Amino acid sequence: MLCAFFLFSPVSAEQESDSSYEQLETVDRSISLSEKNQDKAIEQKITRILESSGKFTDIDIRVKEGLVRINATAQSLQYVNWPSNVAQNVDGVIGVINDVSAQNINLLNFELFKSQFIEVGRSAFQVLPTVILGIIVFSLFFFLANPVTNIVMRPVSMVIDSKMMSLVIRRSLVTFICLLGLYMFLRIAGLTQIAVAIISGTGIIGLVIGFAFKDIAENYISSLLISARRPFQINDVIEIDGYTGVVQKVTLRGTTLVDFDGNHVQIPNSSIYKGTIKNFTANPNMRGSFIIGVGYDANITDAQLRAMEILKQHQAVLDDPQPQVLVDNLGSSTINLKIYFWINAQEFALNKVSSDVMRLIVDEFLQANISMPDDAREVIFPQGVEVLKGDAVGEKESVARDTVINKVPDIRQVSTETLESDYNDVIKQASDSREPDEGEGII
Repeated sequence: MLCAFFLFSPVSAEQESDSSYEQLETVDRSISLSEKNQDKAIEQKITRILESSGKFTDIDIRVKEGLVRINATAQSLQYVNWPSNVAQNVDGVIGVINDVSAQNINLLNFELFKSQFIEVGRSAFQVLPTVILGIIVFSLFFFLANPVTNIVMRPVSMVIDSKMMSLVIRRSLVTFICLLGLYMFLRIAGLTQIAVAIISGTGIIGLVIGFAFKDIAENYISSLLISARRPFQINDVIEIDGYTGVVQKVTLRGTTLVDFDGNHVQIPNSSIYKGTIKNFTANPNMRGSFIIGVGYDANITDAQLRAMEILKQHQAVLDDPQPQVLVDNLGSSTINLKIYFWINAQEFALNKVSSDVMRLIVDEFLQANISMPDDAREVIFPQGVEVLKGDAVGEKESVARDTVINKVPDIRQVSTETLESDYNDVIKQASDSREPDEGEGII
């Protein structure tokens, strides 16, 4: 990695002088000669120039009557025409025959690689002090990122109540300080071109990452919006996409619910933000209802009053809002009454209270001889029906009625322990269970 830095680092004035030879640019001017033997002087002058460049071997210069023939081997193809351009600028040259050829690179000859490696090592040694200083500066920024962020976040945390927003601001500050340290390292090390490339490429890289991680970015943004809106809190009972449970944890990726069967359900935050959320804990009161049918021969008002009395005496049913017993519809064989009542869902379980209230109303209707017939249907007796007359009928009906009444227990008071809500049990299960996602909670 240091070698890559050294390749792009600045060099000394001596190196800049050497690099000028790398370009081998030709200056358009006439090189005058004062020697009497002009052809010999031209040969010596061109030979010295080619030798001093260090880019040619096997140099053989022949001049006759101002005509120059150049034979040499260049290190690479880009230097082949340079001797001809130099010779044309020498005074007394009337023509140039360029027989310069490029050197064939032998992959098994490591001399070229050795020279390049030595050159890189020399450059690395020259810029090593600035690189070490840059590393020290970057390390200082890196280790001071968290302490500086903690100092900045103290007044911010007093204003922002959301853990999610505080977490995002904290991470953004740490990232900014680390990037600033990296930029300072590149500037001190002389790698300004890399620094500019990193800054200019950030937008393109962000666009590519945005398309590649679209779902992750969507969940992240949804987490911010959920943290700002707060449609629910930890330990709230909610229903999302058909899943009902207690909120155990909310992370940057998703929300973890523990349902009433003890299962962990992880829902992506994007689905939560775009979906419908039903919060059962925001209002502790919950309404329950069920339908019970009585026969057409029954006194409807009496049935309603008896059902209402059961509701008012039940310990789990709230007085405000008050319960209701309404005629819902007329069935084929029954008049259907719909029972409405409210309970405190944090103390009592709705399904348990509904079951208990229904049982008590049925018991009351049976004791008051309020019929609750089944739907009308055709009944076939293959063996016929026994016909009773006189006192036998009354005696059999009395026995049947007494049997039914004796089977019905006289229960009016119900222990609230049997109706206790499962809410606390599920919360305990959620706190005792292993967290499937080790990410930090945000709300």
